[in-house]
Amino acid sequence: MERNQNFTKKPFIVDDDDRPTRIESVKFTVPSSKDIRDMAVVEVKRAKFLNGDTCYPNGLSDARMGPTHPSTACETCHMPSRFCPGHFGYIELAAPVYNVGYLSTILDVMKCICKVCFRILLVEDLRISYYDKMVSPHVEPWEKSELFKEIVKKCTTKAVMNCPRCRSVNGLDSIFLS
Repeated sequence: MERNQNFTKKPFIVDDDDRPTRIESVKFTVPSSKDIRDMAVVEVKRAKFLNGDTCYPNGLSDARMGPTHPSTACETCHMPSRFCPGHFGYIELAAPVYNVGYLSTILDVMKCICKVCFRILLVEDLRISYYDKMVSPHVEPWEKSELFKEIVKKCTTKAVMNCPRCRSVNGLDSIFLS
């Protein structure tokens, strides 16, 4: 999938006429690690805030993320503190950290996937029917959420389920049958 995103550190996007552009749509997604690095102005490597009145470079209050005092200007956008929107920094973690807000959804998705062939545990005609509804622009987000719950219910109603494609045993008891 080709991404067509350009991140800017400007307070607003301007077109060729130097006039603010009109926003035609907004899309919310979870940013990737690369997206976060591209948006950030600094990698935070030091767990220190201030040394008196000065900021530690690459610290938690690095001056590139915005002014720490009302009388100073931002080192990134050069705006005074009252106009600077603040800028992103990121911390490179040694190991992955899971967002607990997505954990139950991830577990539900995993329950619906065959542990051998990695396909969804639905017969083909039902799979296509659900797919068409989920990608339809005419179905509201709340309806898609209900469809997802319906899919999970169909995939997990039996304690043990055979995959409709590879016939492998899946489900709660499948770990004890191997």
